[in-house]
Amino acid sequence: NAPGSCCAQAQYELGLIALEKARERGELYTLWHGHFVSNCKAGDGEYPPLDHTLEARKHFQRALCHAGPSATKFTKDVLRCLALTTGPKDTDATSFLIHASIGGNARATVLDIFSEPSEANCSHELQDNVKTLF
Repeated sequence: NAPGSCCAQAQYELGLIALEKARERGELYTLWHGHFVSNCKAGDGEYPPLDHTLEARKHFQRALCHAGPSATKFTKDVLRCLALTTGPKDTDATSFLIHASIGGNARATVLDIFSEPSEANCSHELQDNVKTLF
């Protein structure tokens, strides 16, 4: 068995390959059609099936299962790709994924500031409270 980080990276890379195929076939346009302004047009009004988009989503979901905390760059990338392939129909899930990928950075910054005791930081009691929150 490969370590979780290797599985996560492999699934993410497979997801990126499938995502590129989805882009080339116009699947992302189909998924997001009507929810953005674009100059591109789909061929003759026929929209392609979302096979590659669904495959990419599956890989990104698997990558997320093995990824680290949402504050890491890798996990943020996975969350954003997963939001892209989830699409606008499931607005709650898409919003959550985007929020998680953005909000983790602020939490990580606060934790980093208070994790090492220094004269610049506030009391040790405040540091302990911040650590328990995060």
